[in-house]
Amino acid sequence: MKQRDPDSCVSCPSDLEWERLETVVGFLRVFVQVTNTFTKSSNSCLTANIYFPEICDIHLRLIEWNKSPDGFISSLAVTMRKRFDEFWNRNHRVLAIATILDPRFKMKLVEYYYPLFYDSSASEFIEDISEYTRALYNEHSVGSLLASSDQALDWQENHHHHHHHHQHEDRLREFDKYINETTTSPGQDSKSDLEKYLEEPLFPRNSDFDILNWWKVHTPKYPILSMVARNVLAVPMSNVSSEEDAFESSRKRRISDTWCSLRPSTVQALMCAQDWIRSELESS
Repeated sequence: MKQRDPDSCVSCPSDLEWERLETVVGFLRVFVQVTNTFTKSSNSCLTANIYFPEICDIHLRLIEWNKSPDGFISSLAVTMRKRFDEFWNRNHRVLAIATILDPRFKMKLVEYYYPLFYDSSASEFIEDISEYTRALYNEHSVGSLLASSDQALDWQENHHHHHHHHQHEDRLREFDKYINETTTSPGQDSKSDLEKYLEEPLFPRNSDFDILNWWKVHTPKYPILSMVARNVLAVPMSNVSSEEDAFESSRKRRISDTWCSLRPSTVQALMCAQDWIRSELESS
């Protein structure tokens, strides 16, 4: 450095300064690797489930730094962790739910990391995530039932005048209900999609796992939970485009406020149009 720019190097760094530099560079390397996972993934579709393990890794590094006997390193960690905790407290629930919806991890990743973060309080935070997940599932379950009821009422209203001559068949409707209840084994189908899903073994981890395709295939098995997955996994976790560099300072590489304020229906229409145009260009 002194040969290239004599004015920039007054004296050689001490051994302590080199150790600090190595520590800082090591952490920055992890940060860059995690950021590149978010922005330069080989998967063209970045789903919300990829963020939790990467952010948890950063969380552990900050805890490790915070315990450093070196006052300089620990002071850096305190400053960085203050900003990180603001992000974590706002987002850790949705991040955890996204990874729970990954069949390779389910609750296990939460149960692994939270004791490392919260020590003796971990069980409370794990239960909080479980309750939050159940509440989200129940919300979708109620919405699904209401939608089914509305469809049934619409069908009944639209077809009522065609079925006056079949009124005698309605007399046996309660009988059919009785048969259905008495021929169903006790406890059969009493478990929710969420309970069934969490009880199943973990799906093997591999590099070319496609979580969207997995949920598409398993929608008949988990009809309500698949709706939760569809909504949660599509949540954008970053306003940096996956095709750009997260460290580029230019505003044009960030999703603008105009895009962020668009209605979901408008965003869906634009995304579909872009997909159709891109497919036509690739096929031509």
